[in-house]
Amino acid sequence: MNNKPNTFNDWTVSTVGQTQTIGAKGFQKRELVITDNAEKYPQFRLIEATQDKCIDLDGIAKGDKVNVDVWPGGRQWTNPEGVVKTFNSYRLAKIEKIAHDWDVTTAGAAIDAAMPSDDDLPF
Repeated sequence: MNNKPNTFNDWTVSTVGQTQTIGAKGFQKRELVITDNAEKYPQFRLIEATQDKCIDLDGIAKGDKVNVDVWPGGRQWTNPEGVVKTFNSYRLAKIEKIAHDWDVTTAGAAIDAAMPSDDDLPF
């Protein structure tokens, strides 16, 4: 077993899901999708936050640049026909927001909205 999580550095958040409660025991999970934004073949990773890690995604939004540590996992399942299927997953260990990848078409408008207009000046 690997004692250190795998790291995705400088990836961009594609989506952040809402926390879901599953089953009578109240198991919680939340999904995060990140991308490396490669030009030709962008890569995406689905990462699951469970239980107390769900709150770690509060304040994370689409477009944020992040460093993410994950615990890779996998399991096998045999379907009713006897075919073995293998599933891989990434479980959130830690997330750090490092920047926001502003859309250049809206960044100017956001800056303009934050600046006071001449009408707002007291003189």
